[in-house]
Amino acid sequence: MRVDTNEHHDMVAKLGITMGFDAFREWSPSLTDGAYVPRIDVLWCQRLSGAQVEALETVGARAPRDGDLPIAAWEIEGSDASTKGMGANLANLRVTEAPFSFLAVRGGTKDNLYERALCVAKTQRHYFGCQAAVPLDTRWLLDLAALPLSREKVSLPGKRVRGGGGEGDWAEVVRASLRQRGTLAGFGVTESSRSLLSPADGFTEHQIDLIWTLPMPKGLRTLLEAIGDHDSRLSREHLILDRRYDQVTIAAFEIENSRSKHGFGGLLALAAHGVNGVFVAGDRTCAKNAAAALATYRRFMRLHHVSVYDGHAR
Repeated sequence: MRVDTNEHHDMVAKLGITMGFDAFREWSPSLTDGAYVPRIDVLWCQRLSGAQVEALETVGARAPRDGDLPIAAWEIEGSDASTKGMGANLANLRVTEAPFSFLAVRGGTKDNLYERALCVAKTQRHYFGCQAAVPLDTRWLLDLAALPLSREKVSLPGKRVRGGGGEGDWAEVVRASLRQRGTLAGFGVTESSRSLLSPADGFTEHQIDLIWTLPMPKGLRTLLEAIGDHDSRLSREHLILDRRYDQVTIAAFEIENSRSKHGFGGLLALAAHGVNGVFVAGDRTCAKNAAAALATYRRFMRLHHVSVYDGHAR
């Protein structure tokens, strides 16, 4: 490894530690035997409490190994990486399932790797679905390392809004149960949470019935805004969005009675709105049909982190 690349790894690890995250270098996920196991240059994690892990498990959601929840993954290229190499870096970042990810490459070179990374990231999003991986120039890291990054957590008051999906009294009981379970575990709880992408930009806005969240350190907003200041295209490409900085959705819940395509659309809405998506079924038939749809869709769309929960089925 080049000396300056090792220094960049150190800088990035220290940025995470400054904000209160645990930082791991050369981190690898746990994958099945025979699978390719990438090594991520730097990973920032936040440790979940035992109560939070238990709460996730009791609703059929996945809990992170050892309680360490990936928050931000970094790949830092010190060499003149090829286009295919940068594409593999972006794919490796997806494997971490971290809500934030960064690909740092050398700008100002003959081939301007930073400009090429922007194109590679955009192309991969087109062919393989949304990934908010932020390319950046390694020359920016010195400026970022000098930022005053607070580890104080953002204050997130809970929001309670009556659902508009017409699920009836059963859904209100489920909401109350999930609200209490999430609050007791130490999560932030928001009801009728709206998706991040705006209808003003031509996107469909989803409304998720209920989410469990973790507040992020205030320094994360400072860091991401500083990256965006270096290149406004990152904001225009929706890689840096104001409403993503303050919290991470650990579990998103759709409470659903429908046994048909209306309900199946809820599976797709969940896929984009949390580390975990949980389809809470109204009855056994609803759960069975949703599980069948999930098994089919999972083969073709990004739904591996979505599950069907029938613990509240009538």
